[in-house]
Formats: sequence, C-alpha cells, structure tokens
Amino acid sequence: MGHTLYDTTIHKAVKRLPMSLLEASIISLAIAVVKQPIIASIDSTCFGTRILVGEVKAMRDVLEHANVKLHALYNARRLVFLMAAVTEGEAADSPMLKPFIEAIVNVVAIARLLADPAYSSRENVQFSS
Repeated sequence: MGHTLYDTTIHKAVKRLPMSLLEASIISLAIAVVKQPIIASIDSTCFGTRILVGEVKAMRDVLEHANVKLHALYNARRLVFLMAAVTEGEAADSPMLKPFIEAIVNVVAIARLLADPAYSSRENVQFSS
C-alpha cells in the first residue's frame, strides 16, 4: 500500500510542474544519456481520470469522469522517456508519431523505431523511411 501512496504523491507533484519544465527536463536527460543512435519506441495508453468542472461546493458535484491518452517516445534500451504528451479522449495514435520524431531528431539520432500497428499509417511509413 505504501508503494501506491508513493506513486500517487509523485503523480500529484509532477502534475503541478509547468509543462515547459517537464519538456526541458526530459530533453536534458535524453541528451545526457544518449551518446549514439538509439532504438526508440513509441506507444500510448488510454486511462480514465476525474477532472474538476465547475465551482467547488461538494467534491462529488465538481468531479467528472474523463478519458485521456498518454503518448510516449522513449529509448527502448535504457528506458528513458524522450517525449510525452497527453491528449483528451481516445485520440488516434498515428498523428503523434511525426511531431514526436521532428521534435527529438535534432537532439538524438534514431537508428530504429519500434511501434505497434496503430502507428502504421501510409504517411508515417513514408515519413520514417
């Protein structure tokens, strides 16, 4: 149970950080860890959460269930995240590939990209060739 509490505490702390700081930290860590072309992996997962809507009177009145999707690009060998983004709802995976690769290509050389079939659109195959 202590492990769950610890994860929740870290999750709450990270949610309060400015997005620009998180992005800069992830890129800095990637630069520090990567010295040669990497094997990158991109994946996403959808999960339910509760979002605050309206004025707080009673907590049950202002929380609504929402689905969000976490997209992540990471170094498959070292398990270091290079990019991450959260989208609302059950967004498609495929459109996230190109912006992720374009954002990181000047920082890290990618030798090989691993992805599930959700990323295999014609545009992505042409872009990554």
